[in-house]
Amino acid sequence: MNLISLGWNAAFQNAFDNLKNPDWMPAKVFSEDRGSYLIMTELGEFRGKTSGSYRHVSKNRADFPAVGDWLAVQLCSGGGAAIIHALLPRINMLSRKIADDSTEKQVLAANVDYVFIVSGLDHNFNLRRIERYIALAWDGGVQPVIVLNKVDLIADKTELNKIKNAIESVALDVPVHFISLVSHKGLAELSSYFTDHKTVVLVGSSGVGKSTLTNYLIGEDLQKTASTRASDSRGRHVTTRRQLFPLASGGMLIDTPGIRELQLWADKSSLDTGFSDIEDIAKSCRFNDCKHSGDPGCAVQEAIMQNKLEAKRLVNYLKLQQELKQRADRQWKTPWRSI
Repeated sequence: MNLISLGWNAAFQNAFDNLKNPDWMPAKVFSEDRGSYLIMTELGEFRGKTSGSYRHVSKNRADFPAVGDWLAVQLCSGGGAAIIHALLPRINMLSRKIADDSTEKQVLAANVDYVFIVSGLDHNFNLRRIERYIALAWDGGVQPVIVLNKVDLIADKTELNKIKNAIESVALDVPVHFISLVSHKGLAELSSYFTDHKTVVLVGSSGVGKSTLTNYLIGEDLQKTASTRASDSRGRHVTTRRQLFPLASGGMLIDTPGIRELQLWADKSSLDTGFSDIEDIAKSCRFNDCKHSGDPGCAVQEAIMQNKLEAKRLVNYLKLQQELKQRADRQWKTPWRSI
């Protein structure tokens, strides 16, 4: 397979050349399953595993390959298998904190151009969750795109306009697309994101239609799908691993399992990008260290009173700030445990 069609560029070529090993070749990670990687090279598809030396120098989970990563590998004699010796520097990566009490980072996908934040316009629709995903994308250096599925469920134009106004209040400059995977409404608009070998990763809860959207974009029913519960629109986990699919258009798509718990791995600047409206208002606060929770001369609270800012948006912003602070505090304390 032609590596350029998979996103290979001069930066990856230079990084690979610097390794100076004639026995190695470039490979891209298509999927990962319990430490075994499906990788693609110019010679075709292989099953790869990290070498002993690779594992020895890797300090945490984020050092190991993720879907979308470029690697330096050596093919094994007999065919079908390869040894992973090096991970080429990532252009960007979409990551979150592992969903437990640890302070480790989990890389969801690497070297991507867009992240489609997929949500259903049913019981799944949650502005606060969408805000989290937007912060996740900006932190990874990836352009977020909001994709709202099941628009055919909203027959009342007044209700649809309310939803549009609500999503615009949190999206800011993030593109928003209303689609239906039943009637195919709005799907043609998504094709522009897959030009010039661009890579898109899908994120969202179970039952929002990620696998159905993947099948539509691929043009085949490669991903299993399942219906959602009518009572609460909750879906079952059908996609069990992250997987990259090349598209006929020349782009690439990464499907991911539904995320039940999204804990951010971000810094304050990334969070501020997703909540730039609050940051802009905060510049008018009387005090530079205003906490926006009862401080005198708080411009943010004044904006809420004037209905220029939704109170729930501020609450979520402060909640995410506190989560990042707690994570940073745990990271600072962790090294001392071994002393």
